[in-house]
Amino acid sequence: MVSLTTILTFLASTALISTAAPTEPQGLTIELIKRGAPSFTDSDGVVNLTSVSGSVANVAGKYAKIDNNGHKTFEDGAKQWMSGWDANSDASYQTSRKKSSYGYKKGKRAISSKKVTATESLTNYGNDGMWAGPITIGGKTFTIDFDTGSADLWVPSVNCTSTACSGKNLYNYTKTFKSVTPGFTANYGMGSVSCNKGTETVTVAGLKATMQTFGYCYSLDSGFGGNFAADGLMGMAYQSIAQSGGKPFFNTLISQNNMNGIFSFRLARASGGQASTLTLGAVPSGYSVTYTPVVSKDYWRVNQSAVYVNGIAAVASTQAAIDTGTTYVVAPSADAAAFYAAIPGSTNLGYMGYPSYYAFPCDVSIPTVQFNYGGKNFTMNSADFNLGLLAAGSNMCVGTIVASDMFSNMWVVGDSFLKSVLTVYDFTNNRVGFSPAA
Repeated sequence: MVSLTTILTFLASTALISTAAPTEPQGLTIELIKRGAPSFTDSDGVVNLTSVSGSVANVAGKYAKIDNNGHKTFEDGAKQWMSGWDANSDASYQTSRKKSSYGYKKGKRAISSKKVTATESLTNYGNDGMWAGPITIGGKTFTIDFDTGSADLWVPSVNCTSTACSGKNLYNYTKTFKSVTPGFTANYGMGSVSCNKGTETVTVAGLKATMQTFGYCYSLDSGFGGNFAADGLMGMAYQSIAQSGGKPFFNTLISQNNMNGIFSFRLARASGGQASTLTLGAVPSGYSVTYTPVVSKDYWRVNQSAVYVNGIAAVASTQAAIDTGTTYVVAPSADAAAFYAAIPGSTNLGYMGYPSYYAFPCDVSIPTVQFNYGGKNFTMNSADFNLGLLAAGSNMCVGTIVASDMFSNMWVVGDSFLKSVLTVYDFTNNRVGFSPAA
């Protein structure tokens, strides 16, 4: 078996496949009540670096190498980032957990198409820290974080004794439940969850998967408590990285329904007033998508041809994992240094004790940042590159492209860029698609 470390050093060739997205039926839409949450900045627009510093460590638990037995083991760099980090200090996912009511609205289905599709509206938590939506497991509704950077489905159970389970919706056995052994522990940057394993009927946006493997967890680390807005998590990457060993929900859905093996995310920023959606089995109408192939069937990992600053290539070809479950864009330290070197006046914040973060001059204009996938440049919204002021009255702002030594040859491209595009994840053709956000 080829190790993940070996794979990460291999740069597969990219391919450009541009196509006008088909006009697909929109299936069922779930409407949610939006909920407010604390910001990354204070009332003066100054970044709270202590609060956001845990976000880089959050990535460590997800991105690990796979040993010869198919089990995930942490990279040394990931261990270093996780050591000494307190998940409770990260405000990325802080929110008041007010109960929400969910309404279902039946959408129009095209008579000419027999393929099943559905669209789920997502709620923006933590000022663009997380997008979550409802699912049902055994008929009970849970709020779930949909994550393309992992592959397991889990929720807390009625037997959970952890403080982190307080206030969450808890799973209890139903007549459709079947036990599976052994259980599993899933590791994330925010901590671990320990779960028993079973199968259940799981429904998302009206689409049902039976005998779906899931974890009903009896222990959640504190990082999944008050700072984590959802009840649980649904991983949407490849089965090869599932720590439960089970088939991910969407793959089960494909096998049991007449639907295309494709889903897409449109993550809208909290300040924009637009809807955030997860579409299953289709690409929303009105988008022209550029595809690039997956280089390994684990994470949604593709070749990233270049990263540009004001039209000049600052970082050459590397790989990138496209991850809806990561707040920022995490780059290898050398790449981050090269990127910010292309922005005159930028400085690393290591002198303040935050070596993962950089500040850049923002008193005149915000640099134009572009990512190249499949031979096409996609521009990052300037509002999403600027996390906020370094200090009150300062002309320096903190960037959302941050540094990490976890990997030397892979970026983790998270929500600070993904808000600028529609992303499409295609299991059938093993590719990821990008289109400028409408």
